[in-house]
Amino acid sequence: MLVTLLVIALILAAVWGLTRYQRIAKTKLWITELASEDHGKAMAAMDLLAEQGLGAPAFLHTAVSKGVPRARWRAAQLLGELGEPQDVNHLLPLLSAPDSSVRAAAALALGKLDAAEALQSLLGLATQQDEDLAVRCAACRALALLGAVESVKSLTELVKERGETADEETPDEKWQLRVDAAAALGLIAAPDAAKALGEAAMSQEEPVAAVRVAAAYALGDMAIQLRSDDDLSHIITSLIKAADDENGDVRAAAVYSLARIDIPQGDADRVQAILSKAEADPGYWVREAAQAAKKGFRR
Repeated sequence: MLVTLLVIALILAAVWGLTRYQRIAKTKLWITELASEDHGKAMAAMDLLAEQGLGAPAFLHTAVSKGVPRARWRAAQLLGELGEPQDVNHLLPLLSAPDSSVRAAAALALGKLDAAEALQSLLGLATQQDEDLAVRCAACRALALLGAVESVKSLTELVKERGETADEETPDEKWQLRVDAAAALGLIAAPDAAKALGEAAMSQEEPVAAVRVAAAYALGDMAIQLRSDDDLSHIITSLIKAADDENGDVRAAAVYSLARIDIPQGDADRVQAILSKAEADPGYWVREAAQAAKKGFRR
């Protein structure tokens, strides 16, 4: 009997060892494929590594530290999804990597890992005028994930930052930066930023409709986290103005945001009036937003 148990134990150990060896071999292969010029092949490897979860970060540490940029940014992105707090030290040096795609991936990964120690570096990337715009945008998104109240002043300035505009019909090159900065302010929900977001939602202040849409949604994100009726009234005023925008997407965003807010009694009548107007709006999504808002409207 003892011999039989020993044989079974040896077989199980051998199976476990073989399985582990095969898993490690597959992981190494997938890590290698992160450097592939075939983006589809690399994405498939990323998906397989993400599914495996445990064990992958140890191999990713090597991948982020050396190799071609496309492997490094993909590995950094995976660390943001699979990593633990101790993996932050492998990502921090990437914020000064020569390749902008690596810096951008590392910035967002640090936000996902809630790396408070990266706050000042992320602020530096977001506000650095000569930094690649994709990196600045990623840094804004990371600051939002960190809930970094310390970044509100800088993000408020970024919401106003303009690039060169070719003509009235062409958005300037920094519009996406303003979108991400606005979204970050909405999630951080510092009341001091409400004025800047309100201005960003106005066509006379912000020429790019996509930024006005982002600002309107951000005002809604901010409002559901605030408790002061005075703060809410200021946001509601901005959203009511945005609900009269010439662009239907902006109007829809403003009305949807109003639908999410617990409206103070003192603002009920004016919100009701704007929702009634929105029900007859020529834009389909504005009308849909009005219906959703009225269902949840609190008098």
